[in-house]
Amino acid sequence: MYHHERYDGRGYPEGRAGEDIPLIARIICVADSYDAMNSDRVYRKRLSRERVIEEIENGKGKQFDPNIADIMLRLIKNNKLEFDD
Repeated sequence: MYHHERYDGRGYPEGRAGEDIPLIARIICVADSYDAMNSDRVYRKRLSRERVIEEIENGKGKQFDPNIADIMLRLIKNNKLEFDD
C-alpha cells in the first residue's frame, strides 16, 4: 500500500515521509523503480545501467530512502543485479 509514498512526503496515498513509511515499502519502492527502469515498456525501451544509476542517485532523499538507495546502488555497481546490456 505504501510503496508509492516518497521519502520527501510528496507521494501517495497518505503523504507519509521518511521513517513514517514502513521499511518494507521503502525497500519495495526502490526495487520496483529499478525493475521499471530496467524493463522495456510500451512507451520506451529500458534504461541503460548508467542511466538507472543516475536516476537512483537523483532520487535519494526525494523519492527514495537514501540508505536503501545506497544499498541498491552497491548491488548494481558490484554486478549483483541482472542487466540485459
